[in-house]
Amino acid sequence: MPYVDAIIQETLRWFPVIPLGIPHAAINDDVYEDHFIPKWATVTADTWSMARNAEKYPNPTRFIPERHMPKVTTKAEEPSAHHGRDDVSFAFGFGRRVCVGRYVAEASLFAAIVNILCGFPD
Repeated sequence: MPYVDAIIQETLRWFPVIPLGIPHAAINDDVYEDHFIPKWATVTADTWSMARNAEKYPNPTRFIPERHMPKVTTKAEEPSAHHGRDDVSFAFGFGRRVCVGRYVAEASLFAAIVNILCGFPD
């Protein structure tokens, strides 16, 4: 079932449900990386761009679930060299405002995919 987990992660990365996130309002004046954010300004997180980061996700427009699975190593390679499971939690929001139903959503996606796959013969 690790491949089903990888498919879910890649699906959430490939096409985020809310590409620009949910707008928030700044409650105080703030400065972020030399950018002034005035009080009550609307702030959105561009999850679409985060999911398309070519440095983190090579060939970001392609659907490649294997990028979320551990890399199979050979004897010549270091055993610790792996891709590792990538966390695409940005699909569910950030910080204190993260979606409270994210675990239910991930479990529902897993159950739905596994049930669909059960309908196919070996």
